[in-house]
Amino acid sequence: MQRHQVNRMIYFHLKLVSISQKRYVWGLLLLLGLSFSACEPEDDTVVIPPNQAPVIQRLTPNINKQLLPQNETLSLSFKLADNEKLAKFRLDLQLRLPDGFLIADSLITESNISGTLETVEEDISLAGFPLFSQLVFTATVTDADNEIATDTYELAILSEDLQPPLFKIFSLGDKQLYQEGTDSASIINLTTQRTWNSLNGNRLEMDLAVSNEKGDTFEPQLYSPAAEESGQVGTFLLTSTDTINYDKVTHEVLFRAFTALSDQTQPTVNIQKGELIIIRLTRAPAPQFAVLRIEDIIDEAGSTRDRILFSYKVSSP
Repeated sequence: MQRHQVNRMIYFHLKLVSISQKRYVWGLLLLLGLSFSACEPEDDTVVIPPNQAPVIQRLTPNINKQLLPQNETLSLSFKLADNEKLAKFRLDLQLRLPDGFLIADSLITESNISGTLETVEEDISLAGFPLFSQLVFTATVTDADNEIATDTYELAILSEDLQPPLFKIFSLGDKQLYQEGTDSASIINLTTQRTWNSLNGNRLEMDLAVSNEKGDTFEPQLYSPAAEESGQVGTFLLTSTDTINYDKVTHEVLFRAFTALSDQTQPTVNIQKGELIIIRLTRAPAPQFAVLRIEDIIDEAGSTRDRILFSYKVSSP
């Protein structure tokens, strides 16, 4: 082999080694760069959350709806809180007739407040409000950033002088009624506890019946054959344990509740588990009442076993 050929081969060999070494160096630099980048300290900026709306909690009364006589004083109290700073509290009142007509919309009180926790109280005499009128109180708290929170409380005015006929109240335990059109009892007289499975008979004795307008889905509706037969319009008043204490209910309570909320009475009513229903009975000479507490609604396959379970109390001489 000639000398210049050997030298050329050595030259190419060294060239290849040089290129390989350069690639190795650049690879190391790239890896080091990535590792330094991965080890850089994280951004320690603290993200401050936006201001939250204030909180309002009604302390008294502790229920949302009430019935009170004219000679009482209503005590409203609220606890207010904010994570930064409270600014203002106001209490508004809407006064309505039993049919819902708005008589007045007025401001009762407005005050500046501060700090992060505050309790406010307001005593209101009910003597000047019309008999059976509806009072809707709205409390509003505002914080320093104009964020707000509200609470609403409703009241119906009764008369202490209103003397309904004196009847006792009787608890008649747990009952069940099946939907109309089956061979099982779907109609009841709430005083005598007599039941029927059809409308054949004296309808004036039939206080309560169960129908279903939804076919395969059991969505029970209550109606009164006796009320329909006599032409009585307002028979049912749908209410709740917020308004009526079922365990301590009396005839007077039922009488006053039905009178005060007469604009909300219905000839029929759809029901759900847990609801209370006041029923005006077709009794002479003075109105008597029953109150039902819906314990459960059973919707089984088919329709012959669909039924409602309820407990009830009824007024009677």
